[in-house]
Amino acid sequence: MRSNLFDKIDTSSSYYDEVDRATVKGIIFKTVILLLLAATSATMLFIFLPDMLSDSSKIAPFYGLLIASAIVALICGIAGRFETKATKYLAVIYSLAEGITVGFLTRLVEYYVPGAGVIALSATFAIFAVVLVLYSVGILRATTRMMGIFIAIMIGALLLSITSFIAWFFVSDHTYYMICIAVEVLFLIEGVISLVFNFSEADSVIKAGCSKNAEWCVSLGLTISLVYIYIDILRLIFYIAASNRN
Repeated sequence: MRSNLFDKIDTSSSYYDEVDRATVKGIIFKTVILLLLAATSATMLFIFLPDMLSDSSKIAPFYGLLIASAIVALICGIAGRFETKATKYLAVIYSLAEGITVGFLTRLVEYYVPGAGVIALSATFAIFAVVLVLYSVGILRATTRMMGIFIAIMIGALLLSITSFIAWFFVSDHTYYMICIAVEVLFLIEGVISLVFNFSEADSVIKAGCSKNAEWCVSLGLTISLVYIYIDILRLIFYIAASNRN
């Protein structure tokens, strides 16, 4: 029997408000805000980075910035999904920090594959639209079975990632890139499934009468999934281009 993983959501917490309830419009509005913040941060880095890619001495500090922003985004992303009272602020910090990572990786891939950013962005929104439609008509649902598939794919992707690292020392570049492509495809499927859970969470939050603060939690989850999918597609484009060159 199929069951929604969010059916038993707790409505007794202070996280909920009987007067000011979460709405679809509120979730959409907050998600757009977070995506715009990430896009602004990414665009700023994207604009200032080009001249430094050809000079390793100039770009070195940006690697430190990339690592720091990735760590901050990871911490805020995880904390924001659990520390509900501070989700609004953690979500904003996550978007700005993750935007730095996105901008850096986009410019880096664009250096080797011009137009990769536009392709990745278009593909991300196309995937979002398709998953939303399939979820709306009931074809995709957040069930325990889907959670099992999600975990299985995650384990498979991690094992294949380890394999690709080992293979890098022993196989040809073309074979290595083909393994990397397989890894990214698995990660992409994982990202698609995470969107289904995000939509299910949004449904449950609204039906349970959660407070406006819950909108930030759902919006953060959606933003994390969309950024994850974008970055994965970006890496996939790079590996496909690299495999064709070898």
